[in-house]
Amino acid sequence: MEEFYVKAVEKVKTSMHGYWIDKNINSVLSACRDSQVYLIGVTNPNWEGNFILQSESYNVIPIDEDRCIISARMALKKSEEEIIVDASVSCEQRPEGINFFYVHMTKINNDLSLMKDAFRDVNQISDGKYRDVIHQVYDVVLEYSCLNNTFKYRHNEYRELFGMDKYYISIDQWFWSFVSECVHKDDELKLDVFRDADITKRIKMRQDMIETEFRIRNDKKPYIWVKMYIILVPDENRTKVKEMYILFKNIDEQKSLELENQILARKDDVTSVWNKSYSETLIMRELNALKEKTDNKYSAIAMLDIDDLTRINDTYGKMTGDFILSKIADTILREKDSQDIIGRFYADCFVIYMSSRDSEESIEEYIHRLHDKTSFDYVENNIKSVIKCSISYMIVDGKKNMQDIFRECENGLAQARKSGKGIWVCEK
Repeated sequence: MEEFYVKAVEKVKTSMHGYWIDKNINSVLSACRDSQVYLIGVTNPNWEGNFILQSESYNVIPIDEDRCIISARMALKKSEEEIIVDASVSCEQRPEGINFFYVHMTKINNDLSLMKDAFRDVNQISDGKYRDVIHQVYDVVLEYSCLNNTFKYRHNEYRELFGMDKYYISIDQWFWSFVSECVHKDDELKLDVFRDADITKRIKMRQDMIETEFRIRNDKKPYIWVKMYIILVPDENRTKVKEMYILFKNIDEQKSLELENQILARKDDVTSVWNKSYSETLIMRELNALKEKTDNKYSAIAMLDIDDLTRINDTYGKMTGDFILSKIADTILREKDSQDIIGRFYADCFVIYMSSRDSEESIEEYIHRLHDKTSFDYVENNIKSVIKCSISYMIVDGKKNMQDIFRECENGLAQARKSGKGIWVCEK
């Protein structure tokens, strides 16, 4: 196995030298398994002048006895220009020798001032009337080419909308900075549309445009609403994306007007049950009313948590995760009584207020029925997952406050999973 790794490093090294120093693209192409290999950042090396190799390093990331990934870094110099080249190459041992399965190269300028100049040049480029119209309609336009790994945008537009004075040289660098520094914490999951599994599904299903709304930081007010459109340009076979356009529009004013419609403001976007804020308002109202009740009816609060929803998102993509959420929400809505309250408490958890049951036993029966009906097998791309939910609940009489009940039910969810039964009864 070690011999394979040594040979893989040598083949990648030879290809990198041939490409960057000899300017021979065939040094890469001849090592590829076939014409369908993913080549990202590899273009015809027709630049002027010659690079001199300053230093280089190669690391092996083992996969199995016949496959590995070689991570390479080269420091090159041409006249006064210094660049760093990062490359990832997937290598596979085949009968005819070692072949490349994909090649991803990123060229990074070592001089920040040169990078800034490059972005200024991008801001001055005019690619015709269509591009001008896009920039007039949208506040920010990000353009990413998967074929040559280029990422560009107009820096002044980006700074005006997002208030961030940064220069991003790759889409990965932009994404992680955007999510961690710009997007409202409660809206971060909406950026899961960028998952590879979701994008692959969408291009196969011809869903080439994605749109979503979320809040971002702003220098004029704490947060504003923006709408994001993602335009996917697939290859002819719809197996991968050639280009991606990410468009942003400030919709804060219209969103503020929209949120005046209380029904829209109270609904969860994915499941259409009440959102956390409004479900808490309704449950608080019911708990206060319990203090004055005179009948012999019973009420309870339950929390239902989808086990390992993050794993589901990672395995199948967020589209599948949202489908699972909606399927479970539909099940809860079908099983509920007319006066019950259903809300999405947080990402993978629902809160259920059960109103006016005849006995504690009827509540217990309902919980067990709900637990059974929210457990099922899910199969996609020949990958099978068992979907299970954990439930904790408490009989309530209006004596405990809502936050204490919620806290005990959340602790009960951990006990439900730990016990292996999936259900936990919290003490009154």
